[in-house]
Amino acid sequence: MPRIIVVSDLHIPQHHKEGVDALIKRVRTWHPGKVVLLGDILDSYSISRYLKDPAAPNLQEEIDATKDVLRRLRAAIGRGCIEYLSGNHEDRLRRVLWEVPGLNGLKALSLPELLGVSESRWRPYDKDAYLRIGSIAFHHGGDTKRNTEGTAKERLTAAGEETRVICCGHTHRLSVTYIRDRLGLGASVETGCLQDPIKADYLKTRKLWDLGWIEIYTDTGHSLPRIQPVFL
Repeated sequence: MPRIIVVSDLHIPQHHKEGVDALIKRVRTWHPGKVVLLGDILDSYSISRYLKDPAAPNLQEEIDATKDVLRRLRAAIGRGCIEYLSGNHEDRLRRVLWEVPGLNGLKALSLPELLGVSESRWRPYDKDAYLRIGSIAFHHGGDTKRNTEGTAKERLTAAGEETRVICCGHTHRLSVTYIRDRLGLGASVETGCLQDPIKADYLKTRKLWDLGWIEIYTDTGHSLPRIQPVFL
């Protein structure tokens, strides 16, 4: 599995359709061993606590649109596999269900079941949970500090000493910050987004989000894999 694509924050159905098409084409032609989804793939707009456009897609339509993108990704990756770490937007369903305790535990209402994702490839949202592949850790991400290097060091430390690369979503930025510490060289990676800012009606101003994803080459023969941000 020398190649990994890392993508986050599609916020389907507010996704950037041309960007998703470009991602699927890249998966089909580059043949990664894994695609790692770092959460906020499903937006769950319809069950958010914010003021909502009544004409927006309902939850079933959001789920159907997400399943369609996942189906296309599975077809493109062939023998590879998809790992899905849910983010704070997927976690909206859990919060809604917890308000009706009698619904808790119904498998039919779990997101893996609703989205058709294998339980073994799904990780529920947890601010302290990581997926690990060798010395690379993956995490949905969270708040950032003003100091980029300080944020990078904090993320790498939180992921544990065995981690030399930490990949985080959530910020909608694409960046790679290299850090040298007592264990040697490490890297903190922000994985961008594929959400269309024009469709995000809750934005008061159009944010300069970084559309794209991260490609990781693990067979470079060096202590760190090669990390390639892909900007669209």
